[in-house]
Amino acid sequence: MDVKSEEFYSERDKRTISFIDDTDHLNKKIGVVISKKACQSYIGQLLVLTLLNQLSRVHRQIAVIVEEDEPLLIDDYPLINETKFSAAIQSLTESIDPYGDFQVVDKLMDCEASITVGNTDVSTTYYTGCRGTVGILSKDPIGRIDWGDQSKIGAGMASTLAAAALLRKTIDKPVRSLAICAWDYEEVKLDAGNYPEVLNSKPDLGNSFIIGAGAVGSAFTYWLRLLGFKGRLTLIDKDPVQLHNTNRSLLFIPEHSDWFDGRALNKVDILGETLEGSCRPIIEWYDEAEEIKDEKFDIIYCLANERDVRTRIMSRYPLVVLHATTGHDWLSQLHRHIYDTDDCIRCRMDDIKDVKLECSKGEVKKEKETEVEAPTNNRDAALPFLSTASGLLLYTLSLKTAFKSASQDKANDWRMFFDFLPDPFRKGRAKCKSDCPYSGRAQLVSKIHSKNKYKELIS
Repeated sequence: MDVKSEEFYSERDKRTISFIDDTDHLNKKIGVVISKKACQSYIGQLLVLTLLNQLSRVHRQIAVIVEEDEPLLIDDYPLINETKFSAAIQSLTESIDPYGDFQVVDKLMDCEASITVGNTDVSTTYYTGCRGTVGILSKDPIGRIDWGDQSKIGAGMASTLAAAALLRKTIDKPVRSLAICAWDYEEVKLDAGNYPEVLNSKPDLGNSFIIGAGAVGSAFTYWLRLLGFKGRLTLIDKDPVQLHNTNRSLLFIPEHSDWFDGRALNKVDILGETLEGSCRPIIEWYDEAEEIKDEKFDIIYCLANERDVRTRIMSRYPLVVLHATTGHDWLSQLHRHIYDTDDCIRCRMDDIKDVKLECSKGEVKKEKETEVEAPTNNRDAALPFLSTASGLLLYTLSLKTAFKSASQDKANDWRMFFDFLPDPFRKGRAKCKSDCPYSGRAQLVSKIHSKNKYKELIS
């Protein structure tokens, strides 16, 4: 490894390395085998490209077996401009890591861990696929995989399970077979006959506001582009792209940072371009942006946590706030805040209290919340599959909101753990503190949001 590449990895992977501890793990070769059916379907290509987007932000050697003559079916995939699927794979991985060793090969050799997307005759460590809204990770070949359009969300979930499994294998962490439903937020049986599907309708988000263009904001934007939406978004953030952002953000590459020429692009400009005219980007901090000070939004997505943003949001008395986070213990977390139905974002996040969580298959009990000390170890929050999953779950919650079914779930706090232990999905219900200054004003909120697209959600 030359001096330039050492400097690159030292800067890009500093948060990853703080979690991995030994950089040798990052140099272990990973193998990906892509079945012919996966190569020939939009959903299969979506799973593969999203998986490799994540893998190449961590692993420095990846070998891929792929049908080289298949056309690229995803003509709107960001970051690449190719017509052949195999060329798209090469272009994507090299743009994410210009110093990595990424090759299309005929045979896997000397791989620390490997995975097959679909079913082939090649024996690999793991196998992945999807059915409906369910992503599957298995140690054995998967009996039935659905590559139809109704499996877009399942393909996204499968990519995160696969990325997590391969990393955990290289660092000697346990992995087990499992299937996760990204719609019902629970683990399901691998051999289930029918998995939940979602109609191919796009969520109408109305006039919505995204605060924060970091890793989760990037992932949410990624899924909005590839899975689709209706409406108009306003996106605000003042941060430029830094090289270390590219280790976990699906839409940022070194070329966007100041690594090559000393000039960094703003995050919101990149996300705005990704959404192609459906987004109003504002390069400013939320608390300093005068142009949106009095504007009313149907949904607020709070994907930032600095500059007292959560308390400032509550001064608007928002009707619907949705957000997702990543955290320690291999955690991807989803949050819902519908006024007068759920707690507010300020109480849930700033008071650092942990709700009572139940097994994903259990009933959500109305128990008193337990206050706990804020976690201080946040090192594995920088892993790409955590932010990718958080963005995907935020998309499904947006779909539920658009379908006017979001408030029907008693839970408002969902946590997915990528540690492959039992009960990977846990859910709970949080309430505002008794002295919360923003609760108990439903009449005022109804008046403020009389023209809100989701005004019927308020009690």
